[in-house]
Amino acid sequence: MILMGKLSMWKSRVGFNYCDTRYPGIRSDLGSSEIAGLHRVYLDTVEREQGKLSRPTALMASIFFLGYSLREAWNYLRSHGHACRRDSGKALWRQFYESSVGQFCYQVPVMDYYANRLYRYNSVQERSGFICQRILHKLILRLNTDTQTEVKPHVEKQVFEKACRAQGLPCVPTFAMLEAGKLNRNDVLKAWVSQGRSFLIKPDKAYGGIRVAIFDRAENGCWRERLTGRWVCDAGEQPCDQLAQFAPEGSYLVQPLMHNAPWLKPFSNGNLCNYRIVTGLNRNGGIETLCAFLRMPCGQAVLTSIESDAACSAIDLNRGTLSSFGFMDIRKAIMQVHPDGGARVEGHRIHNWTEVLALAERAHQALGGACFVGWDIVDTKEKGLLLLESNLLWGANLAQFNGQPLLGSTAFPELYRAHLEWQETSQ
Repeated sequence: MILMGKLSMWKSRVGFNYCDTRYPGIRSDLGSSEIAGLHRVYLDTVEREQGKLSRPTALMASIFFLGYSLREAWNYLRSHGHACRRDSGKALWRQFYESSVGQFCYQVPVMDYYANRLYRYNSVQERSGFICQRILHKLILRLNTDTQTEVKPHVEKQVFEKACRAQGLPCVPTFAMLEAGKLNRNDVLKAWVSQGRSFLIKPDKAYGGIRVAIFDRAENGCWRERLTGRWVCDAGEQPCDQLAQFAPEGSYLVQPLMHNAPWLKPFSNGNLCNYRIVTGLNRNGGIETLCAFLRMPCGQAVLTSIESDAACSAIDLNRGTLSSFGFMDIRKAIMQVHPDGGARVEGHRIHNWTEVLALAERAHQALGGACFVGWDIVDTKEKGLLLLESNLLWGANLAQFNGQPLLGSTAFPELYRAHLEWQETSQ
């Protein structure tokens, strides 16, 4: 047991972080040269932070990681292989070979080979354009750390809202801040609650819908929390006084619960859809959109986070049309029609796509701070297009999911290299 514990630590400290070690190391030079360059930047960053491995240690790490890659490929083959074969017709042995070699040699985790449906690409060169989330996050944080003052709007939601208001950008309003279980102001919230209207709380610093709570008033006047089904208070009592039990630590924003614009209702189960638009700043000060997708809640999903039962549809940047949509779990089929709303998603043209793109690009131009930003935008019944939040770490998985071009084939590598060269020469 002690040995296994040490091996587990070794995997996380050495095998996984140094899986692209040079001895014998990554063979990304056989794939996309753009991505190979980014992998080398990643490796240099890790070595500066954690030290460089000696040749014997690196060789042992590579051997250990090879075994880990084979095990991961086998485990995923057992759970996802038949679904993959139904989707693509690819034989099980071929999946095992591609997923294990992809993880060991090209920095494509086995789970991403399946979740991002990389098995649909027939060549190593095509798949090697993929950037996994672990590497992407490390690359982004090399350019912009989340402690930089100018980056705070993309890390702290309260700062984001204040920055939007200062720049005249439309955003979801905040009623109050919940600090250490206490509301700093609640007059507006109490007026909202007195009308029986739903509201939510979300952490000031968190990603992926973590610790979000939504409060609804039932027909009998009692209040309950939607995600857990917990009763909050009886009729006649104030739910505002009970929020501390849903906010264990840190700061939380209290916001109204918005609803979809009428045209989006057929693309949802009744909960809010949202766009994720990823933009990059070029060295001339212009804004370029790298990718975009629409996240749609399905089934029992309330939020559109990657962990929930929410679907994702890629958006054609030029035409504003939606692709077929699917889930990160390939055992759920790719669909063309929303299972709850009933609308045909594939081929649907977003009527105000120009305005959606313009809002994301205007927000990046106005707020700046980071080289790359993922903007969450909602189209609401109450106030039209609103910025929900911005994300410094905008997620590689959905950005390259189901019809999206892999990041290696977008402007991302070129923009990143330009920013990195400028940063290194200015130091």
